[in-house]
Amino acid sequence: MTPQIISVYRIIFEQHLPDVLAPVRSPEGRFHHDGEAALYSSCTPDGARLALGYYARANDAPRQIVELAITGAKLFDMRDAAACAALSITYSDATVRWQNERADDRLASPWRISDIVRRSGADGMYYPSSSQPEFFHLVLFRWNSLGGAKVRTVGQPRPCIFE
Repeated sequence: MTPQIISVYRIIFEQHLPDVLAPVRSPEGRFHHDGEAALYSSCTPDGARLALGYYARANDAPRQIVELAITGAKLFDMRDAAACAALSITYSDATVRWQNERADDRLASPWRISDIVRRSGADGMYYPSSSQPEFFHLVLFRWNSLGGAKVRTVGQPRPCIFE
């Protein structure tokens, strides 16, 4: 049986290309806090540009888009209403602008979701875009370690241009 291969896309600053499979550098983000490991990606190149477009600035250093192949991943899918209900996850909490909650010194609503999914034993999860829920992204909590998902790069990085 051939393992399922999931293709996703990650945008990274050109100078950080050697670290494309490393966890995010920030101690907190949409689905990670307190220094937890997270590898954020998108299901399509357009979704990746949408996700990073929120953070991109005109004078930023050049960025590259990298295709990743994931195998052996146990993933929670927020598109599955029954699975969300089973874990008492509220879809709307995933689309909250977590930065606004943190600016008010509140816990970010999406953290509740990722904490529950991490405890379930999943390697990561599919989640909706905050601004355009028809786009989905993928965050991994565990990868390239014993028992976790396996992630590798595919092909060559391509310049990423935000329009």
